[in-house]
Amino acid sequence: TESMWRGLLTREEFRVLRSHGTERPRSHRYDTWYPDTGCFACRACGLPLYAARAKFDSGSGWPSFGTHVQGAVATTVEQSPVMGKRVEIHCARCQSHLGHVFADTNTAKWDRLKTFSERHCVNGISLMYS
Repeated sequence: TESMWRGLLTREEFRVLRSHGTERPRSHRYDTWYPDTGCFACRACGLPLYAARAKFDSGSGWPSFGTHVQGAVATTVEQSPVMGKRVEIHCARCQSHLGHVFADTNTAKWDRLKTFSERHCVNGISLMYS
């Protein structure tokens, strides 16, 4: 329930994860941190979402991943008069908002991964590292 999430999350976590907000670009430490091991999980429920090795520098200002843990990330197509069609990504377990996925073919900045054709642009506050 909404009150349960408000009790578990900080105000900013709730705004992004449960109210589909977006953090400012380059505002979270995960944007520029690239661990070699471990994984990034949903901050709300702890479901592992992304292997650390899937993280790369897209230059977008948000943590970016080239692939996700199978079955962990769900999508919803959004239609906005301002932004057009976008694909939202959310946790498959608790439906918390993570960010958006984009079909990218430009891999010039992808220093760790070279073969992925999509970019998961994720709010750092939506993640926890383990």
